[in-house]
Amino acid sequence: MQRTMKPIPKWASILGWVFGGFFALGGMTEISGGAPVSSIAFFTISGLLIPPVREKVYGLTGIDIPMWIRGFSIFVLLLIGASISKIDSEQTSSTAKPMIEENVVDSISEETSAQKTGEEQQPDKISQSEEEKKLREIIGDSFVNIISIDLETVNYDENSNLVEDHQWAVDIVFKGKDSFTHKMIRAGIEMDMIKGYKAIYTSGIPIRAVTIEAHMPLTDRFGNEEMGRVYGTRLRNEVDYKVRWESRNFISINFTRLWETYWLQPFLKAVPSFWD
Repeated sequence: MQRTMKPIPKWASILGWVFGGFFALGGMTEISGGAPVSSIAFFTISGLLIPPVREKVYGLTGIDIPMWIRGFSIFVLLLIGASISKIDSEQTSSTAKPMIEENVVDSISEETSAQKTGEEQQPDKISQSEEEKKLREIIGDSFVNIISIDLETVNYDENSNLVEDHQWAVDIVFKGKDSFTHKMIRAGIEMDMIKGYKAIYTSGIPIRAVTIEAHMPLTDRFGNEEMGRVYGTRLRNEVDYKVRWESRNFISINFTRLWETYWLQPFLKAVPSFWD
């Protein structure tokens, strides 16, 4: 008598696709973060959940894994993956040497030089209210969960001398996304920050400095949970002038060596950055 695989309920199939895809994405994130070993655990969990993979395994082996065994295996693999990721993060943070692309940073592009010397025609200026509206739109498109936006015009230079033309000081607070590991949380926050910095500094609006903070739910020793600051960075215009934002390789720049990190929660400081 030929054995047949027990039909998968529709609700279980939908959940399998959702969570299976979620863990597959986690595995790809681990690979991009330099942790291929821990990614195996996440991909295996994905295979246990996605219906076509389960059906393919049954067709090859004739084994239909019971639900309770799959659940227990997923729990164990999740613990193993998180543990390996933590160990890999500690090893990477102690041995990795941040590198920076010389052909991307430490040189000012010809376009920027021409703009500074007036060799290139300047675009028509817009009013401060239009600049503020444009900045708020850019920030809204760059961040999903914005907590606050603070925009202020400054009319003085680095030496506190008054100048004729104004510039903008931008302060952004957004909610960071949770993830499987602390390393994945930090990488996600850093990618959101880079996206915001690039959008603002390439807007054509005069910018003095941009400050971006990520907040997340934090629990104190009494078990009380509230939103708190976990990562704070600042990028000034004197650094922006040296970054070729439009370069294909700009993502390879180690921005932790460019921006000023004025706040980093210990649980994020203990893991390497996206570039390490």
